[in-house]
Amino acid sequence: MRYRTPSGLMYAPYLLDLIEGNHTLIAGATGAGKSVLENAIIYGLLCTHYPGNAASGRGCQFVFIDPKLVELEIYRGLPHTWMYADTPESTETALYNVRLLIDERLRDMKRRRLRTYDGCPVYVFIDELVDLVEARNSKNIMRILVDSISIARAAGVYYVIATQAPNRKILKPEIVLNMNCRVALRCNSPIESRQIIGTNGAEELPPHGLAIVQKNIEKYMIEIKMKRDAEIENIVKFWEKQHPIKNYFRRLKRRV
Repeated sequence: MRYRTPSGLMYAPYLLDLIEGNHTLIAGATGAGKSVLENAIIYGLLCTHYPGNAASGRGCQFVFIDPKLVELEIYRGLPHTWMYADTPESTETALYNVRLLIDERLRDMKRRRLRTYDGCPVYVFIDELVDLVEARNSKNIMRILVDSISIARAAGVYYVIATQAPNRKILKPEIVLNMNCRVALRCNSPIESRQIIGTNGAEELPPHGLAIVQKNIEKYMIEIKMKRDAEIENIVKFWEKQHPIKNYFRRLKRRV
């Protein structure tokens, strides 16, 4: 299937297969293309999804966890964006509200006797897992994150977690085992490759441009194409003009 972008170009969102219905881990060495892949995935979602619960049935919402204030800030004003967090406190608040949404959806599914949620998907992008693990309130953050990941997929909430430190300290088993789609970029060692996809191989990839994907029990290689800054800015401006930003944080609940 192909979609027409705001610039008039046709776009085939092959990367969306990585995240639709999946929790996705993106990991590799610094400079291997983590941000390039993240932006390509978000670009694909913006080309194919309206904001929120669109009448077309092709709506989606985003939650961006961006501790470095660099990679995801451009998406802050999108009408698709439910929450944007850039501090340890706002990260905990955002993840806590995602958990409340998951619980609410699961109760609704039980009431309607559904096995999977049939509404708007929510994609939670976490740009650097290291910053969450090392935050001053990391114990609270990681407890909420781990508890949520294990039950989120059925509720239509999907996590996309990226890190440049694919080691055992950061990629704990309770995180990795729940990520049913794992993308290994170029790694520094076979040990890091095994930590991501369970086998050697990612350490032999070129410095950037290729990745090994393990999706459930299947493994395959993908080419990662960079989206130019101008392309990303154009589609962001397109959506911002169509739907003025709303202050969603007014409705957030803080943990007591």
